[in-house]
Amino acid sequence: MWDVLNGKHANTTIPKLTGALKRYTVLTENEEYYNALTPDEKDELGMYLQAAENFWQITVDHHTYVTGGNSQSEHFHEADKIGYDATKSEYDASTTCETCNTYNMLKLSKALYKVTGDKKYMDYFETTYINAILPAQNPETGTTMYFQPMAPGYNKVFNRPFDEFWCCTGTGMENFSKLGDNIYQVNADGASVHMFFSSELKDEEHHLKLKQTANIPNEDIVTFEVESADTGTVLRFRKPDWLAGKAEIKVNGSAIGLEEENGYYLVRDVKAGDKITYRMPMTIQAYTMPDKENLVAFKYGPVVLSAALGTNNIESSNPNGILVRVGTFDANCQTVITIENSSIEEWLADVADHVVRIEDGENGQIQFRLKNVDSESEALIYSPHYMRYQERYGIYMYMEEPDSEASQDRILANKEAIREEEMSTDYLNNFDDNNSEAAKGQAGENTAVGVWEGKGYRDAQKDGWFSYELRIDPDAEHNYLNCTFYSGDRGRKFDILINGEKAETYDFSDAPSENTFFVHRIELSKEQIAQAKEGKITVRFQSQPEYNSYVGGLFGISTSTSAAYDTDASLKALIFDQGTLTEEFDPDRTEYVLEVSKDMESVKMLATPKMESGLVYVDNILIDDKHQRTIALTGDETIVTLNVKAQDHVTSKKYEITIRKTDAPVLDKTALLNKIEEAKQIRADGYTEESYAVLQEAIKQAEKAVGEVQTKEEVDAAVKALQEAIDGLEKEDSDAGKPDTGESGTGNSGIGTSDQGSEGEKTSSNVSVKTGDTTSVLIVVISMALAAGAMLGVVRRKTQKRK
Repeated sequence: MWDVLNGKHANTTIPKLTGALKRYTVLTENEEYYNALTPDEKDELGMYLQAAENFWQITVDHHTYVTGGNSQSEHFHEADKIGYDATKSEYDASTTCETCNTYNMLKLSKALYKVTGDKKYMDYFETTYINAILPAQNPETGTTMYFQPMAPGYNKVFNRPFDEFWCCTGTGMENFSKLGDNIYQVNADGASVHMFFSSELKDEEHHLKLKQTANIPNEDIVTFEVESADTGTVLRFRKPDWLAGKAEIKVNGSAIGLEEENGYYLVRDVKAGDKITYRMPMTIQAYTMPDKENLVAFKYGPVVLSAALGTNNIESSNPNGILVRVGTFDANCQTVITIENSSIEEWLADVADHVVRIEDGENGQIQFRLKNVDSESEALIYSPHYMRYQERYGIYMYMEEPDSEASQDRILANKEAIREEEMSTDYLNNFDDNNSEAAKGQAGENTAVGVWEGKGYRDAQKDGWFSYELRIDPDAEHNYLNCTFYSGDRGRKFDILINGEKAETYDFSDAPSENTFFVHRIELSKEQIAQAKEGKITVRFQSQPEYNSYVGGLFGISTSTSAAYDTDASLKALIFDQGTLTEEFDPDRTEYVLEVSKDMESVKMLATPKMESGLVYVDNILIDDKHQRTIALTGDETIVTLNVKAQDHVTSKKYEITIRKTDAPVLDKTALLNKIEEAKQIRADGYTEESYAVLQEAIKQAEKAVGEVQTKEEVDAAVKALQEAIDGLEKEDSDAGKPDTGESGTGNSGIGTSDQGSEGEKTSSNVSVKTGDTTSVLIVVISMALAAGAMLGVVRRKTQKRK
């Protein structure tokens, strides 16, 4: 089978194949219609069935997540690259698994089973029904989800009840109006049981009436009580693909031999009064991403499990496209499971011994914990994902060995993504002919999108054009327009216009000689900047008749205020939870001595690079500098070498810390270090510039206090002051002037917290905060500085928001 799905809009592709299958069934099942066909048309009918079968198999095998959902930003992408799609950026990761796609895949699966009788379609149906349909609704309000993020750390966003009616709202209503329409299938001699939910079947034609009692996954035995049945009635019970051992069927308490037919177990001669029990053993199974094998999800029986990751900022959302909202990532959430005492491969080989069932929750949901993992991961509680709607969650979690190559690769990839955000005022790299481009005001004639070497693009024909609206920073010293092209398009020629005036005629003269992607950069003139409307420029790519050339393709476009990465490899802060630095930290000083008490076996360190995207290596291991690093003390002196790399990831600077044990008592500053670590996770997006500037100043003062506090009382005061700064963050008023839309309901049906656009304009509020008075927070910050013995002026500085 040839996979041609890359770049296709998923929810308009699936119905085409359902339509192809409908053509096949209508014309083959109706004799009159069939006889009206020509011989060639009759010969072609099988092609429509084969197309539907092939499409279903390609989608399930190469584009589908553990839940049964598919797509990212409504589109299929490169085969077996769903891990990349689910994690490529904080924003893009929020747009996996459009619920409408799931709705349509279930329609196709049901129709294919009706034609072929192949059990695999019902296996998929059950998986997707439980893990992608049921999780999509808020059980309190009935509102539904658009996208379902697969990466860890996201929240669910449900439509508002009165002023949001998405495509997935309409199909969502239909999904929950027909929950029972595929549990059973009535046959000429009885019925087939496709799924296992407490329910009743009444078939008057065959005088069949039965009651099913099920509590999967808590219990592995399902009971059927037959009230009435014709003589010779046969019940067929699906043999599920998750079966973890030999099934057992008993009729009136006596076991019967298993008779299997087409993936179903048969119970013959069922009669009124029979009580049938069907036992289906379950076990834990692990599922990895095809392209990121360290991204792991778990199922127990038919149910996908997810880890509870807290309720921090649970009501936040980001706008997407036209009047759609999506979930946000919380950087405070745990996303990594660290394996201990074995390799990942060994751990997964014995996964049933490492994901163990514990006591059921108060609401009766089944629960699991992890074994042979780090202490943070031991605290995770896994339970059925479809029951989770008021918490952030982790379906797929990163699984790593300490300091492994996979761990460092993940950190580096995250840093590279952050670097691009730091460099960009606005950007677009998802050419979807839909929401992402619409958010940038895309317009054009004779233009289309496509995919080349795994990257999406937009181009135009020889008489065509296309344009976008992008934000710039009018106050910056420089503004640049950055266009990503492919050097294999050498020979093309077109005009690039800014605000309606030609900026240049581009002919690929700066393209590399080898075929590769590259960035062409244009510095905006003062006149072009002055012409920006509401901080946006219009960029247009257009052909001219004399050029006789295609336009593009454009593989990425952004605006920025710098043309080069920063080269300062200094640390911004260096703090420890124990001990005292003999010299006050200074970014230019590269050698330090930390004195700790003799009974210390380890210390924790936070080493913060100047730029968030900078890299910190501890003894040649790339670390996640957002989190504390534990350093084992191996003797009276332990030397730690830090290699810090600048934003360019090339320029480096070495720091050396000698940790020396002494007889002097040492103050425990763990609480302050923990609070600083928490505060550093908070991103600027979604908060007012003034309140966020105050928080950054508070973090600076807290870091300074680490080296100056002398008593536990001073530590407590510094912690309290920093918490006050966190509590004082003020959310931007994104809904000013909007009419009241009614009660929001529970579980994210409330108003979003940001007024920013979608693609390339990130808005993520990472800590649950109380709104407060900025002035009072300033007083707290000053108080903290006094407690630390260093009275510093607090400067309200304008912060450049990341767009």
